[in-house]
Amino acid sequence: ETGTITDYFVGFNRAAGANAQNDEADDLVTIVETGNNGDRYSQSYLKGYIGVGQSYTFSNWQGSGSDLTISVQTINLGSIPGTADVTISYGTVTDQPTQAPVTAAPSQAPVTAP
Repeated sequence: ETGTITDYFVGFNRAAGANAQNDEADDLVTIVETGNNGDRYSQSYLKGYIGVGQSYTFSNWQGSGSDLTISVQTINLGSIPGTADVTISYGTVTDQPTQAPVTAAPSQAPVTAP
């Protein structure tokens, strides 16, 4: 529930059991759009699906000027149930952490002649 007419859902389409014979997006993360503010039945639409290392971006999220990005970090099909590790980021995202500060090695202690 977003408080808006359009809602989005992120899911993991695990192709196992009753869901083993999917037609699309087997074992991938799905992005689904629906309407009616989450209050009642609404037609849903598959906006996209992504796998490990891929992202789906909503440009200018809700007119904010910033992007909302959904990224898949890992998918584990060996666990029961299978899982997907997903990151949702808003605004500017850097892929790499900042580098630790570099400090020079300490100088040697002064030596005095006897």
